[in-house]
Amino acid sequence: LDAAPARVRVRYLLERGRTRNSAGEKAAAVALFTDALAASERDTLPGADFYRVDALHMLGIAAPAPERLQWNLRALAAAAASADPRARGWAAPLENNIGWAYFAAGDAKTALGHWQRAVPLREAAGDARTIRIAKWTVARGHRALGALDEAEAIQRALAAEIELAGAPDGYVYEELAEIAVARGDLEAAAPWAAKAHALLKDDRGVTPARLARLDRVARGIAP
Repeated sequence: LDAAPARVRVRYLLERGRTRNSAGEKAAAVALFTDALAASERDTLPGADFYRVDALHMLGIAAPAPERLQWNLRALAAAAASADPRARGWAAPLENNIGWAYFAAGDAKTALGHWQRAVPLREAAGDARTIRIAKWTVARGHRALGALDEAEAIQRALAAEIELAGAPDGYVYEELAEIAVARGDLEAAAPWAAKAHALLKDDRGVTPARLARLDRVARGIAP
């Protein structure tokens, strides 16, 4: 590596860091991503900005929770300042991550603003799956702010789209159930919750508590 271009070291460190991060070894991952960021400063090949933003973005994932937002904001600024289209392409996932950081901190209004900015970026990229995720997230922000009509309109449009495509999504149905619960309408919530539970019961990303909540709502019991 010492004799190789800086790009080789950057990519090597990034992948080692991702391996550590996936194994739950956050401190080791942060050290590797920090080294990758430093190495990216010496990368003079075309496309260097893409990997620099990648390093910042990974620090925004692996760093201790209080530090993640600032790393993500640095990554977004670096992406926006770049003339490289690939580097600028980081903006959509970064807007998503920044939104979730604000959401976790209890600031749903600021989160929603970031999520809304991600939608046209995803639409410009043209990937149907990530466009749907971006729209779902905007609706989640509306629900958190009590704008239930706006949230429901988006989720119902997504439900129609996924069903037409033959790709049902339990997360969409879960949100429609939660919107009905927020309105105090358990009768309307129950069928959505049942559909969500059937699709999410084997999803490792869904906690037992969420599944138990969906099961209660599906049986018409207040969560």
